[in-house]
Amino acid sequence: MLEMKKLGPTEPSQKMYDMNIKPYNREWQKDEGATGFEWLSRDKNEVQKYIDDPWCGFVPPAKLWLDFLYGFEKMYDSKNEQRIPKELPVYFIAGSLCPVGNKTKGVQAIINRYNKNGMKDVTYKFYQDARCEIFNE
Repeated sequence: MLEMKKLGPTEPSQKMYDMNIKPYNREWQKDEGATGFEWLSRDKNEVQKYIDDPWCGFVPPAKLWLDFLYGFEKMYDSKNEQRIPKELPVYFIAGSLCPVGNKTKGVQAIINRYNKNGMKDVTYKFYQDARCEIFNE
């Protein structure tokens, strides 16, 4: 990854942040007083807590993006999916407006994959008009 070679593994990558995280707020960026984190929750107090938390909202290092890609590659490897016990109950929750899950389309895709792979107890609940942090709505 060029960005990691350019910056090193521990330097924050604004470019990768702008490409991967910033678009999540596109739907709310024109709202009055938009912070860039409205995609997380409808609750402005919870969004402010996130903003105020020094462990949240920072621009991550370039290597994080490479690690994400590696993790997704492993997660979507059909051999690894086949190793999930077919009897294991799996419950998905998502907000209907969460851009990370493409407004439930991404969650639906993994549900369909698990069902196709023979998992017997895959259930879900989509919370209408909720965003990404279901427990902070």
